[in-house]
Order: sequence, then C-alpha cells, then structure tokens
Amino acid sequence: MENIKLNQSEILTFNELISNLGLIDIYISRLNYSKVEIKPTTNKFEVKINIKPGEIETEEKILKANINFNIKLNYDGAPFFTFEVDYKVIFSMKDIGTVEYDISLEKIKKFFLQKHIPRIVWPYLRQEFNNSTGKSGMKPFNLPIIM
Repeated sequence: MENIKLNQSEILTFNELISNLGLIDIYISRLNYSKVEIKPTTNKFEVKINIKPGEIETEEKILKANINFNIKLNYDGAPFFTFEVDYKVIFSMKDIGTVEYDISLEKIKKFFLQKHIPRIVWPYLRQEFNNSTGKSGMKPFNLPIIM
C-alpha cells in the first residue's frame, strides 16, 4: 500500500466525510487459515501482513467498505501459519450528498480505505487472529496493538 498523506484542505474534507458517517457494524464475510504440521523449536516467527482495501458500495443511507487481510507467520523463512480474512464495515450516512462527493475524490477515498478502515478493523482482526492461532493447536499469537 502506498503512503498517503493529506494536505490541510484534504484533512478538512476527510473530517467532513467522517462526521457524516456512523459505524453500524463490522463483520467477517470470509475467513480461512491453515497451519503447516511442523514443530517449531522457538516462538520466533516473522509476521508478514498484507492489507488489500476493497471497494465502497453505497445504497440508500448505507455505505459499505470491504477490506482483506492476509497474514503469514513464517518460521525459518517458510510459511508456518497462513490467515486470510475479509471484513465488511457498514456505516450510516447522515448527509448522503456530502459523503458521496467526498468519497468521489480519489485521494480522500484512498485515505479512507487504506488508512481509516484498517484502523477501525484492527482490534477485531487481532482478536480473530489470536483465536484462530489458538484453534489451530498452536499457542495463541498476538499481533501488535497498533499496525
């Protein structure tokens, strides 16, 4: 993902967008994980996180944002645990016209999808990842608090 920074005017537009959205729900639309059957001798894993923002959908007074996380725990340079999850984040829209205009601005849309949505979802992702590693038979693994 590219590093997106907003200028002063764009920050005002982004804040206008956020002030017109209310979080309704966050849910998992797809989840897969797998573990290689080897016995690691240490708990030193390399963590690789790939975030892929999806599209934004609007209908009536609802905005839906999709995001995909692909996380790999590598042990000795090889994938040991692979985790992939798709989240759907649903917002209500107060002023539909303002939201649709603000989100039509490419840089605002990218910032929303690549920076804001991952930060909203991150605590849920951490919990689900921890649960999934535990369910796979390994010691539950905690992702960092802040990505």
